[in-house]
Amino acid sequence: MKLLFSIFLSSVILLQSFSSLIILGGYELNKDYITRIFCKNKDKPVLHCNGKCYLENQLTEHQKKEQSPTSKAKEKHEILQFCEKQFAFQFISFACTSVHHSQYVNMPYDEISLSIFHPPSC
Repeated sequence: MKLLFSIFLSSVILLQSFSSLIILGGYELNKDYITRIFCKNKDKPVLHCNGKCYLENQLTEHQKKEQSPTSKAKEKHEILQFCEKQFAFQFISFACTSVHHSQYVNMPYDEISLSIFHPPSC
C-alpha cells in the first residue's frame, strides 16, 4: 500500500512539472482537430498557422496559472480552533473597619503586670 501511494504521489508531482509538455503533446496528437475547430486563421491558409495560435494561448494561460498560486499563497486564512476567555481583573480597595468582639479588648491595663520576667537564679 505504501509503495502504491508513493508511486501515485511521485507521478502527480512529475505530471505537474511536465504539464507544459503534456499541453504540447496534446496539441501534436490533435493538430488536425485544433486546426479545424479552434484556429483563428482558418480563412488564411497562407499563414500555415495549423492551430499554433491556439497552442500559444494555451501555454500563456498555463503560465499565468503557474504564477497565480504564488500570489494566492500570500493570503493567509486562519480558522479559529478555540476560544480563550480573557479575564479582566479589577482591584477594589476595601475600607478596613475592625470590630472586636472580645472581652479582652475592654479589659483595664492596670491589672497587667508590666515587670520583666527574670529566670530563677541558681
